[in-house]
Amino acid sequence: MNPATQQWVPVWKATGSTSGDTIFSKVKISINNPVFRQNGFRFRFRNYGSLTGMLDIWNVDYISLNKFLPPDFENIRDYAYVYQGVSLLNDYSQIPWKHFSFLSSAQQQATVTSSTELTIRNNNDATSFPIKIAGTVFDQYGNSTPIIGGGGLNSIVVPLNSNVVPVANLFSNTNFIDPTSNEEVDFTAVYDIGLTSGGIVDDYSENDTLRYVQHFGKQYAFDDGSAELAYGVSGIGAELAYKFEVLKGDTLRGVDMFLRNQD
Repeated sequence: MNPATQQWVPVWKATGSTSGDTIFSKVKISINNPVFRQNGFRFRFRNYGSLTGMLDIWNVDYISLNKFLPPDFENIRDYAYVYQGVSLLNDYSQIPWKHFSFLSSAQQQATVTSSTELTIRNNNDATSFPIKIAGTVFDQYGNSTPIIGGGGLNSIVVPLNSNVVPVANLFSNTNFIDPTSNEEVDFTAVYDIGLTSGGIVDDYSENDTLRYVQHFGKQYAFDDGSAELAYGVSGIGAELAYKFEVLKGDTLRGVDMFLRNQD
């Protein structure tokens, strides 16, 4: 944006591909015009595409604004988690805390998953080196309990521009403990990427930590409430059923369901 006129000025554009472009392209834009080099300067990215569906998606990454760029500024060393965290429960993303705490230790252990998916990617590091993953669960009071670490997670080699899914077995269930009688409880799982030999793992530490908040509320839920997929039925007399198996007898007071607008 030109600070003097408060007008946006186009300086770069790219045309999308109908075949599905999966390769990132490096772009360098020099800001030499003196009208931009003053207080109030701003820049933005805009995407033009279809107004219906997730059909025209752009991914912009590694945005850097700097006065003097070193000669090797494009040589980015980065190890990153690829996906968001997943539920630590076997069948649900959320169950009532009073139902979970009602179970015996063996039943709780059967309800909690024994492993988790932690996909890691090596972005642009041609000379990959061993990295490690450590996982910890924090309760609502800040008390921590290790849930993964050691073994094969201490020395993971990820080839250049590749994904690796290490076997991440969780320690036995000692992390979901709350001495209070609260009806809702949060536990936060934190997974950190680090160097096997110690030190700074890469140039972008922001994506080296993965967090997932395991919420125990007052309801059962299969998904996390975000709009990832839509399901439908077709045909005369078609029906759809959703089954929940409760862990403890209780009273059903409501059902929360999202119905997609078809207009």
